Amino acid sequence: MKLVARIVAVSSLAWFGGSSAFSATPPPPVAPDGVTVTEAAFLDSLGVNVHVKYNDGAYANLGKVVEDLNYIGFSHVRTAAGGGVVPIESYIRMAQDGVRFNLLARNLPTDVTINFAAEMAQREPGSVVSIEGFNEINNWPVTFNGETSENAAKAAQAELYAKVKAHPSLARLPVFYFTGGTATSDISRMADFATIHAYNNNATQPGSWIGRELRQFSGSAATLPRTNTEFGNFTLPRQWPEGKPYWAGATALGVDEDTQARIVLNGFLEGVAWGFRRSYVYELLDQKPDPQMKQPQFHFGLFTSAHEPKAAATALSNLTGFLRQTGSGPSLGTVQARVDETSDDLGWVRIRRKDGSLILAVWNREPMWTWNQTSSRPVESAMIPAEITLSAPAAGAQASVFDPITNTRRPLSAATGGGFSVSVPNYPLLVWIRPAAATGD
Repeated sequence: MKLVARIVAVSSLAWFGGSSAFSATPPPPVAPDGVTVTEAAFLDSLGVNVHVKYNDGAYANLGKVVEDLNYIGFSHVRTAAGGGVVPIESYIRMAQDGVRFNLLARNLPTDVTINFAAEMAQREPGSVVSIEGFNEINNWPVTFNGETSENAAKAAQAELYAKVKAHPSLARLPVFYFTGGTATSDISRMADFATIHAYNNNATQPGSWIGRELRQFSGSAATLPRTNTEFGNFTLPRQWPEGKPYWAGATALGVDEDTQARIVLNGFLEGVAWGFRRSYVYELLDQKPDPQMKQPQFHFGLFTSAHEPKAAATALSNLTGFLRQTGSGPSLGTVQARVDETSDDLGWVRIRRKDGSLILAVWNREPMWTWNQTSSRPVESAMIPAEITLSAPAAGAQASVFDPITNTRRPLSAATGGGFSVSVPNYPLLVWIRPAAATGD
């Protein structure tokens, strides 16, 4: 994504969240609560944007890029199909280190993307997991057969889809729809997945922006699997830009590292709640040094341009590390539990572990940032109580709560009747519930 290069030149960034065609409609409903996914599916849903082709900044050191991916526990990346200044061998080496690619279609002709993806799939089977159509056609229009329009983008997308499905090395791969289009009810023979970019203006909670962008798809298109291939927020001093009247409207705001971490964690969990197969945060690295802190496009990274982890990278490392370090042991029975919601602002999903234990990821959707025409700053929102009810086995079950921001874990005492209660901040906590026979915390 180059899409924030124009941030300082425009006062209203409604386009920043993808297509702006849906911004005038009422706020969407929140994601359904209580969705259940396996632990493996949850970890597999975590992806990040990288720029393998950018060889003049932080991404030039691909060895460090792989180290950074390992630190946060991610294997899935989204990047443009390669070639040119960065040879395919660079991608192959990353694939050999376990990196799995969603390849974004390059400029036409579509054979450029097809040939590159096919060679990768042949040389390193399993390295390419999906192919995505064109990036934000509302910002970078597609010209196909002499026409520049959304219909031209659809024709090019249909050609891309047909070539993927006809190629023996690629036919089984899912194809993602292009982003930045207008409302549509049918993307058959163009894509297997509905695709959005859900950026949250004004550092607001990401869930409603996901719902907003999903309104693009109706009819049969709304029933397809879905993916969010860009979301996130850049880090800059709170005062950036200096007090502007347009702060009162929809715009992008720089936030501190702690707020970026909360946005990223919540974005991933909201994606699970909305049923996304995978979400890709934008992006792994700050692309280049910006010591004067004036270029927002250089500050979306989970890491600095010197590969130093920001708070978001640390929180993700804590999250995936907790899941792997407490990995599933012998089965001791299956825990069944739910959150009795005390507020519409409480979100939760179930993460089922192989041993039958259960993790309830719980977060509250209260605001984490406040802004007006003269100031922009974080806000401490009220904690929301979450009451957890067990249905099986209720007697003697053990629970602990893990906080990925502070990287701390503490036991929970059972309430009367065998349930548990936890106060939830505006980012996710993981409540791990195990049968009575489980030992250790």
